[in-house]
Amino acid sequence: MYELALSEYLAAGDGAGFLRAVREEWPPELYSVPAVVKPLVEALLLRPEDEDLQRALATLFSYQVRKQYRTEYEEMKVFSVSDYPRNLPL
Repeated sequence: MYELALSEYLAAGDGAGFLRAVREEWPPELYSVPAVVKPLVEALLLRPEDEDLQRALATLFSYQVRKQYRTEYEEMKVFSVSDYPRNLPL
């Protein structure tokens, strides 16, 4: 649903509105970032000088990198003090 609304910004040629939506109004958890990137790249091919679209692409890229990093971090086993015996001699 949000992907469709974001695509409407692009179809209307409203790069500033698109940028505002992805940066300030809607957190990336509400929509699929890869699904939004495809129409954004297509819009950039038509309007490569649009700095708002360039900034939006960079923002979406940073969201994707953060999500990937967070997923990898959660998959790692981080040790805990409770993993070790309490009665070790000092």
